[in-house]
Amino acid sequence: MKLVLAYIPCPSASEAERIGKQLVEQRLCACANWSSMRSCYRWEGAVKTENEWLLLAKTSPDKKDALRAAVEKTHPYAVP
Repeated sequence: MKLVLAYIPCPSASEAERIGKQLVEQRLCACANWSSMRSCYRWEGAVKTENEWLLLAKTSPDKKDALRAAVEKTHPYAVP
């Protein structure tokens, strides 16, 4: 069985939970997990360091495009 693991950083626990539950309810993933993390990234020419929440969503290869579209539609980040 092949699986796809989607790595989705979120700004808060409530956002990670909201998106994770939505993906499970829509049957776009079989399981969602979220946990706190620290991130370092470049955005608009500056290096930023933030507290974030990591959402992991386990899905099948045939659902990965629909999962990505759903995340992009509802996620608060411009680039999830």
